[in-house]
Amino acid sequence: MNEPVRVGHDPDENRDLYVTEVTTWRLEGFRGPSERFGCFLVADATDISDEAIRGLVRVLLDAGAAYFVTWGPACRHVEDLIDAETPVEDEPHDDDVVMTSSLPDKGLEEAIWQSVYVGFPAGRYEDGCRALVAIVVDDPRSAAEIRRWYADLPGLCANVETEDEETNEEENAD
Repeated sequence: MNEPVRVGHDPDENRDLYVTEVTTWRLEGFRGPSERFGCFLVADATDISDEAIRGLVRVLLDAGAAYFVTWGPACRHVEDLIDAETPVEDEPHDDDVVMTSSLPDKGLEEAIWQSVYVGFPAGRYEDGCRALVAIVVDDPRSAAEIRRWYADLPGLCANVETEDEETNEEENAD
């Protein structure tokens, strides 16, 4: 069973932050930690079948995933498959959608920050969305980094802010 492990709390949105590690694209017996939850899907999907990705996505949607942020090689393709897996009848109004985004050009730390501060549910998916779950496929190092930063959001914000300032200084020097 792939039980989400609580590692932090986002006081701004009053939601708990979780990490679930899987070694394959399968989630056996997965249950979301709240009625609805955000999903930060971290994986290398370059050599994975669409069927395997869709299977994982279907489990997450059935468990209450309200929005997805994807990161890792081929994350745009994963985002497209998530969009295709969401039935139109589940989204009756323009604002009742499972929001998706992918972050192919971001480093992991920036993607972690965006998973917390940029990805949010829309419309009816906001109701009961009290958690953010990072699903990390076969990448213990990334899972450890996510656990570290989900447990220290002030440190994450300070670190990302410092990196942004350094990038801006480098761009201005050119």
